[in-house]
Amino acid sequence: MTLQSIPGIGEIFSATSAILWALSLVLFRRAGDSMAPSTLNLYKGTVALACLIPTMALLGIDYFPDDVTIQDWLIMLASGMAGMGIADTILFISLNKVGPGRYAIINCSFGPATILASAVFLGEPVTAALIGAAALIVAAILLSAWDPVGRMQAKAATPDPNRPRLGRYYLLGVLGVVIIAVSIVTAKPILNRTDGVWGAFARLCGGLLFLVPQNLMPGNFKRTVAAFSRGPHHRHALLPSFLGAYACTVLWTLGMKYTYASVASVLCQLTNILLFPFAFLILKDRIQARQIVAVGIGIGAGLLIILAN
Repeated sequence: MTLQSIPGIGEIFSATSAILWALSLVLFRRAGDSMAPSTLNLYKGTVALACLIPTMALLGIDYFPDDVTIQDWLIMLASGMAGMGIADTILFISLNKVGPGRYAIINCSFGPATILASAVFLGEPVTAALIGAAALIVAAILLSAWDPVGRMQAKAATPDPNRPRLGRYYLLGVLGVVIIAVSIVTAKPILNRTDGVWGAFARLCGGLLFLVPQNLMPGNFKRTVAAFSRGPHHRHALLPSFLGAYACTVLWTLGMKYTYASVASVLCQLTNILLFPFAFLILKDRIQARQIVAVGIGIGAGLLIILAN
C-alpha cells in the first residue's frame, strides 16, 4: 500500500499540519521576545534541516534524485527562498507586532490567495464544497475577531498618540501570506512527480540559501552567533522550530502533493481558528464564547473538505 492509495491522505496531512502550525506560531511568538525575526527564521530552518537530513537517510530518500533536473532544483530553491526565506521572516515581524489572535485574521488571506493562484496557474477546479468550506472558515475567523465592545470603547475614547499603529503590519502580513501561497503553487507541478519529503528538503535549502548570507552581514552577525550559542532562549525556540519548521514543513508539503493545492490551502486555514485556544492556554490570552464557537465552525469546515474528497 502506498500513501497515495490511502483515501483522504492529502487532506489528513494538511489538517495535521495546520494543527501543529497553530501551536508553533504561538510558541514562536514567545521566542520572538528573545530573537529578531530573520534570526529566528534562520534558527528554525537550521533545526528543520538538521532533522530532515537524517530522516531522509533513514527512509532511503535520495538527496539528489536522478529524475530531478537542474530546472526543477532552481524552481524548488526559488520557492523556498520566497516562501521560507522572505515570507516567513515577514510572518515573524507581523506576528510579533499584532499577536497570534490578530495574525489569524491576516492568515485568512492564504486560502483565497492559494485557490486563486492554483486556479489560474494550475487549472485546479473550484468545487462547491471548497467554496462552502472557505466561506465557513472566513465566517469563523470574522466571528472570533469581532469585538463590538472594544469598537464602542475605541470610538468613545480620546485617540492615544502613543497607541501603536498596526495597519502597516497587517498589510505586511498579508504580503507575506500571498508570497507563501504563490511559492507553493509554483512548486506544485514538481511535487506531483517527486518525493514529498525531498520537496520539503529542497525548499528548506532554498530558504537557508537566502537566510544565511542575510544573517551573516555585519549588522546581524553578533545576534546570529548569540542565537546559536548556549542560552535560555533555546527553551522557547527549539520546540516550535522542530514542530513548525520540520514536522509541519514535511506534512504541509505532503498535503500539497497528495491533494489539490486549493483543498490543502483551505484545510490549512484551520490554523487561524486553533490559534485562539493555543494562545489562551500558552500565552494566557483571553478567549471568549464566540471564539469557542468559531473553533467548532472551523473544525466542521475541515471535516467538510475531508468528506467531500
